[in-house]
Amino acid sequence: MKTFYYDSISSLVARANQPYPEGYNGHKGSRHGDEDFTGTENYEEASKLATQGWAEGRKRLIESKKDISFAGSCKSLDPAPFFDVAGDECDVARFLEGEPENMVEYQFDYTDKPANKVQKITLDICASAFTSNDVFPRVGACVLMIADALEGAGYRVEVEVCQTSTGSKFNGQWKTLLKPADQPLDLNSLAFWSMHPSALRRFWFALYERDVPEKKQSRGYGSTTRMKAETEDEIVICVKDDHFESDHGTLAHCNEVLARFND
Repeated sequence: MKTFYYDSISSLVARANQPYPEGYNGHKGSRHGDEDFTGTENYEEASKLATQGWAEGRKRLIESKKDISFAGSCKSLDPAPFFDVAGDECDVARFLEGEPENMVEYQFDYTDKPANKVQKITLDICASAFTSNDVFPRVGACVLMIADALEGAGYRVEVEVCQTSTGSKFNGQWKTLLKPADQPLDLNSLAFWSMHPSALRRFWFALYERDVPEKKQSRGYGSTTRMKAETEDEIVICVKDDHFESDHGTLAHCNEVLARFND
């Protein structure tokens, strides 16, 4: 299987905006899909949402999170004081006692606390044409709840968007970094990539049209294949999974994922 990696949403959009190769007669579904199927009137509208964020979707995302709000908790992590000759603030008691290391800086323990550990969440947006529109808000809410809970417990969360396609002539996987571990979660961007049909049916289609040689393209865009975790720690949120068919199933899945962080 060939893997295509884009290190940012902007690089994905730039690739999707490239013109077709000269003489190209392959798929062009990203440009021709109707609004009922893609959620946008045209590719230009989808491109604007992808680059500027989907404000309306952000509101829906937050509302969906409230509907299936996670009631559990993750293990809290407290920073430990580190004393040195320089730091963030002065420890008055140490200063008055003449201690040269009277400046304090709060750091997390690098050895046995997960505060500085990067937790990867993979958002697998591949879904069939028959996937209900009700599913997508639940998927977004699930990613948001898990990311919020883990970052509140001191983890640094990285979110990656993934699509996988298999066919008789070509198997490919597309990965894009949505949220680096050292940056906050952009809810407008998360709303689009987790909840909007155009994320798959405009942008991934556009990547397929450019990254897969015309002679190797499937009759459609291939068959969707669920992303598998590459490590034991990786969390995979897949639109195709049955638990997103209901609020109850979504909440149960969030609880199941987060339970292991309470040990």
